[in-house]
Amino acid sequence: MPGDYKVVGRLRSGHSGTFTLRAVDNFTGAERFSGAVKTSAAYADYEFGTLHYDGSWPIRLVDWNAPGYYIESVGLIPVNVPSVPEVRGSSADSSDGWIPMYHTKLAADPNMKKEGRGSLLVTVEPKSNVPWYDVGAMRRLNAAKATMISFWIRFDDTPKPVWIQLIGGKESAVMRFRPEEFGIVRGEWKLVELPVSSFHFKPERDVATDIRGVAICPETGKEKCVFRIDDLLLE
Repeated sequence: MPGDYKVVGRLRSGHSGTFTLRAVDNFTGAERFSGAVKTSAAYADYEFGTLHYDGSWPIRLVDWNAPGYYIESVGLIPVNVPSVPEVRGSSADSSDGWIPMYHTKLAADPNMKKEGRGSLLVTVEPKSNVPWYDVGAMRRLNAAKATMISFWIRFDDTPKPVWIQLIGGKESAVMRFRPEEFGIVRGEWKLVELPVSSFHFKPERDVATDIRGVAICPETGKEKCVFRIDDLLLE
């Protein structure tokens, strides 16, 4: 969630030195925050500074230090996080609020749509050895609970299996579907409706809570993949 967060960690070092903790964009690797502390041989709690987060990029905390540090935990503590109105979906009329995942380009397409004024065009260029979770599109949402996620999808080329990530504030889960399960064929819009019970939560459940986002990720392998998303909705 957008806001100010204290960046903290508990660690020790085999020798006295300076330990740097960074926050980077998980999809691009671009550094957005850096804080350093002097460490000792005994475990201690440290504060690295304040991260001012606008919500437009996925956070990853990274340790790029030389060997010799022993990390027990790192994390973010909310300092000033304004309340955010409920957001249960996206008409996909623009690319605002959507985040491209690694090897992905996003654009709004007003000429090809199922609902509203446009759809989200997702383009994944061919690249070897790219896992499914590194391609696709992520949408920030904010909902207390939901029992189903639905969206329209249209493949410009050969339809691929798709992984869906339901991202929560405390826990997340994924599921995978094959194109034939929804009658998805090249060049046609199809409605995909996925109950929460189809996601791999532990324990299993029918209701997801504290939902922060959804990611739609095709299994591209080494092939180029072009598809469109419209009318994403939590129900």
